[in-house]
Amino acid sequence: MNRRLKAITSLAFAGLLATAVAVPAFAADKAMVRALHASPDAPAVDVYVNDAKVLSDVTFKTLSDYLELDAGSYTVAIKAAGTDTTVTSIDATVDAGTKYTIAAIGPLASISMTAFVDDGMTSAEEAKLRVIHLSPDTGGVDVALAGQSAADAPVKNLTYPNATDYLALPAGTYDFEVRPTGTTTVALNLAGTALSADTNYTVFAVGFSAAGTPSDQALTVVVGVDASGTSGGTGSTETPPETSTVGEGSTSSSTMPLVLVALALVGTLGVLVPLRRRFAETTEK
Repeated sequence: MNRRLKAITSLAFAGLLATAVAVPAFAADKAMVRALHASPDAPAVDVYVNDAKVLSDVTFKTLSDYLELDAGSYTVAIKAAGTDTTVTSIDATVDAGTKYTIAAIGPLASISMTAFVDDGMTSAEEAKLRVIHLSPDTGGVDVALAGQSAADAPVKNLTYPNATDYLALPAGTYDFEVRPTGTTTVALNLAGTALSADTNYTVFAVGFSAAGTPSDQALTVVVGVDASGTSGGTGSTETPPETSTVGEGSTSSSTMPLVLVALALVGTLGVLVPLRRRFAETTEK
């Protein structure tokens, strides 16, 4: 990780959690898909599903609500915001009873799309927390409690663009820190993280960490509630969450690449259901 990360100031993480959107339980015969714009220097886009616009002017750090879809195949297209110019499109197949977060990741020049399977089943006795590393120029990180040694960090060497497993934690308030791997240097201060039982959360680390990065593209976190109050519901499996690259975008001469297409489909933040068949790889149109 860039040494300048040590200069990054603490984030109002508790406030982000307070404003995260709770996700209702979903029907077992439907797929739930949401999108995250995590490409720091990519412009705003409109997202279309089967020729219907579902999102407009989607900008960096925007996490959509979940879209409920019948199982099956869909064509998703991205257009430069406010235009009829299709930058790229993909065909995606979704499974019933599964929740997905699709993220547009990487710098605009090499933007790509990655899918995460979210945990839709909560536990009445505890909270679940997952961290996803989507900062393209940031090296491996550890996630630890304040004052904890590097050796005792519960998450070690999380690298781009990967996700941790969901960590089961008692409800309460935690002072988490994101640190360069093997150090106690604080890159992101997540103090005052209040976690509620019967609720699943995902924290996405997004943005660039390099010196001179514009403030609106700088390293930060996006927080989402993946599920809440679903401990008696459906949609869980026992397989750990996985990630897979769904497709890659290609930039056209003056517009942005594909991955942002993800945005049309998804919603607030990942909910864990292991990746079974997920989104079938795509063909750029």
